[in-house]
Amino acid sequence: MGKIRILILIFIVFFSAVTLRDLFKPGFFTSHDGLFHVARLYFFEEGLRDGQLPVRFAKDAYNGYGYPLFVYSYRLPYISGELFRMVGFSYTDSIKWVFLTGYILSGLLMYIFLGDRWGIYAGFVGSIVYQLAPYRFLNIFVRGALAESLTYIFPPLILLAVNRISAKSDFSWKWLIIGAFSFSALILTNMTVFILFCILFFAYTLFTVWKKGNWNFQKLGKVLLIFVFGTLLSAYYLFPAVLERGSVIYSKFINYSFLNDSLLDFDKLLYSKWGYGWMKAAEGGMSFQIGAAQWFVILSAVIFLFLPLFRKGDKLNTKEILFWMITIVISVFMMLKSSSFVWRFLSPFWSIQYAWRLLSIVVFSSAVLTAVVLGSIRFKKTKFLLGLTIITLAVVANRNHIRINQQEFWDIDQYLKVANSGDSFSEFLPVWADVPYMSEKRPLVESMDKSSIINIAVRKSNTMEFTAKLPAEDKIIINTVYFPGWEVFVDGKKIPIGYNKHGVMEIALEKGEHNIKTVFVETPLRKIADIISIVSFLFLIIGFVKRKKVNMFTLSPSKTQDKRRRVYPEEHQRRRERM
Repeated sequence: MGKIRILILIFIVFFSAVTLRDLFKPGFFTSHDGLFHVARLYFFEEGLRDGQLPVRFAKDAYNGYGYPLFVYSYRLPYISGELFRMVGFSYTDSIKWVFLTGYILSGLLMYIFLGDRWGIYAGFVGSIVYQLAPYRFLNIFVRGALAESLTYIFPPLILLAVNRISAKSDFSWKWLIIGAFSFSALILTNMTVFILFCILFFAYTLFTVWKKGNWNFQKLGKVLLIFVFGTLLSAYYLFPAVLERGSVIYSKFINYSFLNDSLLDFDKLLYSKWGYGWMKAAEGGMSFQIGAAQWFVILSAVIFLFLPLFRKGDKLNTKEILFWMITIVISVFMMLKSSSFVWRFLSPFWSIQYAWRLLSIVVFSSAVLTAVVLGSIRFKKTKFLLGLTIITLAVVANRNHIRINQQEFWDIDQYLKVANSGDSFSEFLPVWADVPYMSEKRPLVESMDKSSIINIAVRKSNTMEFTAKLPAEDKIIINTVYFPGWEVFVDGKKIPIGYNKHGVMEIALEKGEHNIKTVFVETPLRKIADIISIVSFLFLIIGFVKRKKVNMFTLSPSKTQDKRRRVYPEEHQRRRERM
């Protein structure tokens, strides 16, 4: 890697840290969802300490009745948060470091992706446009959307892997692994945003394979392996989250009417005053502007399509500009009120909660479009001035978007009290749960006969052990919400488990003293999903280790390393010429 590239990477790290400098202020900051992420990190760590692998059930959520939060909710943000917890950071500081680290990594990886294709300068400007998008700051400082802010890390890596695999004549285990793990990481970070990007990935894959004028189905098959293995790697989370969705009340909240309320007027995308309030706030509400620099890039792309003077001739890919322009146009349309008829049709099959989440696609596409336009300009001076104009516009337009609203100094107990379930609508409560009943704290274990003696010996997120001394046959209420995976053992024997009208576990016991143990285990579906993820992981690692012996896609001996070396110097020379 050349010195210039290294200096640019260092600059992006410094620039990103300065941009988010408000995160270095003491305490936490007010936001829509930030407090829920602090609580979720606590619940996730609690599950890890108790030996839940993978973590699925949060025992202290929802007034101590428990909550199957991590069966459905993303987990990579909290895995990342645990890395900072391990070195001694508080829960709130760990969340802030995850925000900052994700922001920095997204800029670095976008530069690597764009620079690999369109040259150093174009990649640099494109990465700045990626970093300085109003929606990025809305996610961090206003919404406190930890998971969504992290999703920007992975699309550049995935498309870089698509480019590298489609450009190679032989199979690349390295880029398959990079692409598959990035694709899996995106699923584990935020499934809703993943669905949006997934459509883009498949469209880009087809475009990449087709753009030379004919279909290469072998290359298409190689690239699709990225998505196949990425899905299999995340099966332990993805399969239960999708196939067990009917067990919770999610669909009651996340439906067409919910999404329809989020559709926008076009002027809101052009400009809307910055605020820290909710979506429909009368004053100080959320801003959904795409960004002045991003609109300038889109306008520049339209102009350059009609100015052959500025093209590099054979190096300008008009189709590529059109691809990203069409992506932006479709994304913008799907955020407008005029698209409601489309969403009405799609809502039974697919929901993204808020239509304006498509801003993520616009942010990504406009950054790529920046690099495509700059990388296609014939004159260096024109390229430099246009890039400088874009950066200046991005910096100036976002100068008031990079601040927190208010500092917040709470201890962890306050976060757990306010963020009771770990999410805004408690949408992952089982459909059989009695919300009024669970709104009040109750003893962990109760007996219908008040003269019964109950002693709790062990209580963890995935198990509880207690003794019950009953003067007569009685029913024992275990005030933990029932969810598939819970098992009960009485005196060492597994008994049928059920739940009462309130949705908590209930068992019948005979007179006498009994030892009771509840255990949360993997259901058959979750076990199969776990095995699929483990086998896929091992397959990729073993394949990479033995990559010199066999080409996995063709099942034939791999081509020699010498042949690959004969290709790369020429490619690097072409990249240097793009600068």
